[in-house]
Amino acid sequence: MLLEKYDDGKKDGSITVDVERLVPSIGHFVRELRLKKRVGITKEQFHLIGYHCPNLEIFGFNNWRHYVPSALLPFKRIKEIPRLFYPRKSRFAILETRNTLTHIDMQQRMARSLLRQNSLLPFLFLAGNTLTHLTIEGSYNYTDDVCELDFNPHRLELLHRFCKHLKYIKFTMINFSATSTDVQAMISVIRGETTDEDKFAPVTHMKSLYLSSLHLKDPIWLPYLALKYPHLVTMHIYFSLNAFESYINGHSYVLEPGKCLDAFSHMACELGPSLKSLTLTDVQASHFDGEDFFYHLSETGIQLDSLQLRYQSDFFNTPQKLRARHALTADILWAVVDGQANSIQSLDVDIWVNASRHFEDFIQPISMCTHLKELRLASDEYGRYNFTPYPIDVILDACQGLTTLRLARTAIVVNDKHSAKCRHPLRKFDVAISCISQDLFDYISKRCPRLNELVLDTDTWMPKELEMNINMPNHTFDYVYINELNHLHTPLLEGNLGRGTRVNLCAITQIDRIQKKLNRYRERIESRNTVDVDSVPYIPENIEEFTDYYHLYEATERRYRYPPANIRKLRKNEVNTLKNLLQFYQNNPIQIEGPRVNDEERLDRYVKRKEWLDDVQFGLLHLTCKSIKKFRHHWNVLYWPEVEE
Repeated sequence: MLLEKYDDGKKDGSITVDVERLVPSIGHFVRELRLKKRVGITKEQFHLIGYHCPNLEIFGFNNWRHYVPSALLPFKRIKEIPRLFYPRKSRFAILETRNTLTHIDMQQRMARSLLRQNSLLPFLFLAGNTLTHLTIEGSYNYTDDVCELDFNPHRLELLHRFCKHLKYIKFTMINFSATSTDVQAMISVIRGETTDEDKFAPVTHMKSLYLSSLHLKDPIWLPYLALKYPHLVTMHIYFSLNAFESYINGHSYVLEPGKCLDAFSHMACELGPSLKSLTLTDVQASHFDGEDFFYHLSETGIQLDSLQLRYQSDFFNTPQKLRARHALTADILWAVVDGQANSIQSLDVDIWVNASRHFEDFIQPISMCTHLKELRLASDEYGRYNFTPYPIDVILDACQGLTTLRLARTAIVVNDKHSAKCRHPLRKFDVAISCISQDLFDYISKRCPRLNELVLDTDTWMPKELEMNINMPNHTFDYVYINELNHLHTPLLEGNLGRGTRVNLCAITQIDRIQKKLNRYRERIESRNTVDVDSVPYIPENIEEFTDYYHLYEATERRYRYPPANIRKLRKNEVNTLKNLLQFYQNNPIQIEGPRVNDEERLDRYVKRKEWLDDVQFGLLHLTCKSIKKFRHHWNVLYWPEVEE
C-alpha cells in the first residue's frame, strides 16, 4: 500500500519508487512488503529498504536481479522471502536471514542444480535453526535420474536433524526410494521391533505434509510416513500417473497389488487422531481398497473435516465395460460416510461411469453428512461427459446446508423446476468443463438468493445461442469469473467441446449502480428549477442503455509476455454497432466454421483492438445482476467501488 502513494503516473503503467521518501517512522510499522514487476527500483534503493523497514517479516519481490549480497542484513525479523531461483544469490540470502527465516520455497531449477551437486541437504542446513515451512519443487527427466527429488529413510532423517522445527513440508515430483535393507528397517519400525530410536524417531511437531506427483519404490513408505508423523493435521498425497502400474512391454505392475493393499490398510491404522484433512488422488482400485481403508480409518477415531478422493480412471485402452471397476463405488462411498458423516465439511469425489442413471442412489450417502458445507463432483466419463446429466435440484435437495458447490465434466439439468421455490443457502457455484444453459441460471437465481460467487471455467453454452444471458437481477456478487467460454485449452482431449471458439465479448448490467446513477441525474435536474425543456439533460428510460460492454483483444505491447489478451470497454458508437450486428446475425444465421485442430493460431485467436467486429459472430455473454465487486474475464480483472446503501 505504501508503494501506491509514490506512483509517478507514467504512461506505461510502471511505478518508480523513491525508497528514501519512506518515512522511517512509518517504515518501522511495515510487516509485509511486496514489489511487483512494474515497480522500478535500483539495487541501491533495494539495499535501503532494510534500513527503512527493519521489522519487515514478509518481503516479496519477483525479480532477484535487484538483490545484492548484504541487502537483507538490516532486517531483524524477516521470516519469508520469495521463491529461490539462483543458488549463489540464494546462499547469501539464507545466510543473511538464517536467524529468523521460517519459510523456504525452492524452484525446480535451483533444486535440480543442488541435486546434481549433492548439496541439497547441506544448503537446507544453512537455515535449519528456525525453518518451519519447506517447499521444494522437483523435476522429472526420464533420461537423468539425478534430477529427481529423491529421498530415502536416511535422507529424510537427516532433513529433520538439520531442520529440527519443521511443521510444514511440500514436495512436488518426488521419489521415495528404499533398498532392501531400508525396507526391512522400516518394517521393523512399523512392527515396533527396532531399538534405534534416534534413527527412526517420530517427528511429533509436523502438522502438514503435501506430496505431489509421488512415486514409490516400495509401498512400505505409506505406513512409515503415517508412523513418522503421528500428529499430522493435513496430509495430501497426489500420486504420479505411473506410481502403481507401468505399461511398458505390455501390462506389468510396478508395485505389487497385494503389498499396496496391505500398505494402505496399515497406513489407515497408523494415522493419528489429529488428522483433519486427507487427500488421495490418482489411486487405483487394484492397489487401493477404499472400503477397507475408510473402515480402518473410522476405527482409529479419526474425524475428518475435509476429504478428497480421486481414482485414476481415465484409461484410454480400457474397454468401456471395465472402466467402472477402476473408479469409486457405492460401497466405498458408504464406508466414507459411516465414519465421517458427523464431522466432514468438505467432500471432493469423482462419480463413476453410468452413476448418473441412478443419481438419487449416489447422492443418498452424501446426504447423510449433516455438516457438509463444500461439495465437488466430477464425472469419470471423459469421452462423452457432456451427455452425462447432473440434476442440480437433486443435489440441492439432498445437501440442505451446502454453501459451496463445484461441478465438473457434466451437463447440468433441472428435473423439477417447481423446487425453485425451496430456498437454499448456497453462496458459491463453480462449474468447470460442463454444459450450461439459461434455464440453469434462471433456476439458480430463484432458489439460491444468497449466491455471491460465480465461476464458469471452460464451459459450453447449450443450446448454441448468439447472445448468452445470465439473468440474476436480485444477486450481489463479490466475485465473478468467466474463462474460456465455448472453448477448451486442449482441443478434442475432453469430449467434443474443443471445436468451439472462445467468447471474447461480454456485457454487464448492474441494476443497483444504474439506479443510483439515475437518481443522481434526477437530483441534478430538480436542483436546477428550470422550465426550459431543452436545457434538461436526457435521461435514458431503458436500463439497458447503461449496460457496459467489454472486449478481449490481442496484447501487442512488447512488455506484455503474459497474458496474451487485454480487456477494454467499448465506446457508445461501438455499442450501437454491436447491437445492430447482433440483430443481423440473429435474423440471418450463418454457419460458422470452427477452428481446425492443428491450427494453433485459430485455437488461441485474439483479434486486434480495432478488429473487434470479427468476434461478434462467436457470441456475447450478458450478465445481469444487482452489483459486482470483482469481475475477472480470463486474466483481466475489473473492480467496482461498493454501492452505498
